[in-house]
Amino acid sequence: MKENIMKIPNSNNLLENELKSNKKKYIDEVYRCIVENVKKDSIPDNIKLFTFDKTDLQVLIKCEHYLTNIENIINYYIKEEEYEKCKKLTNIKSILNKEE
Repeated sequence: MKENIMKIPNSNNLLENELKSNKKKYIDEVYRCIVENVKKDSIPDNIKLFTFDKTDLQVLIKCEHYLTNIENIINYYIKEEEYEKCKKLTNIKSILNKEE
């Protein structure tokens, strides 16, 4: 099965501009990756979030950092009033907290 991983620019200037101008798109992508990968019966050691364009380099999130990232995303979605996404992330938090 082919992984569905978003490509990001591999130059710092392009990446910085891209992230600033498309913040929601990237937060939504991290959200999607977390929701698709963290399940009650399956918590991966890490999740691949992005790959850098024209390289083999990847951006990963390790299991020990899931909760911190989820909290940051929830805070963003609260400001954006996207409460359904907050609810899904809160459910994932409870799954992760039970595993600790």
